Amino acid sequence: MSDPNGDPTFRTIPLESDPNKWQITHNYYDHADAEKDWNLIFPLERLRELRNFGKIGALSSNHYSLMGHITGPHLPTLLHQTAKELADRLRDEHTDLALLVPA
Repeated sequence: MSDPNGDPTFRTIPLESDPNKWQITHNYYDHADAEKDWNLIFPLERLRELRNFGKIGALSSNHYSLMGHITGPHLPTLLHQTAKELADRLRDEHTDLALLVPA
């Protein structure tokens, strides 16, 4: 990550994406444990289990990832552009509930 103020954009992660191709691109914390078990920061496997046991309904076909470190000049972009675009996508995908997981 080259910008010390972070990155206000987001990444789309399809439900059936391959976790072996995921990566953490910032170095603001030690992410060795997260790379061993993605469920620590992106609990998709746990959500699939809950769905399969009938505890929750369907999962969205897309999931989203944002950088946790966003400051300074990127805050207005995050608040007024990125958040709106994500909310629009969630609405268009008929999302009933969003799980926010800090990492």
